[in-house]
Amino acid sequence: MPLQRFCHQAQCLRYRTPPWVTAIHLNFLESADRKRFYQDIVATKSNAVLVNGDIAEAPTVSDILEEMAQHIAKPIYFVLGKHAS
Repeated sequence: MPLQRFCHQAQCLRYRTPPWVTAIHLNFLESADRKRFYQDIVATKSNAVLVNGDIAEAPTVSDILEEMAQHIAKPIYFVLGKHAS
């Protein structure tokens, strides 16, 4: 359900529904491809991004999340998947 349905109408003007991505397995992409993915997120002009599922496999998930945070420069709300434990 869009964020706008949960906030007062005056507040809703400041927010956009954030993109929600799931099971993205970014560790299988080359750096240039990940950067294009991050640019697509930035292009949504949302104020945050929601990520659930398998972001990357355990050895790389922290580095991938740091890289993502640097490129999109907005809050990332995430839940790890089964490959990140």
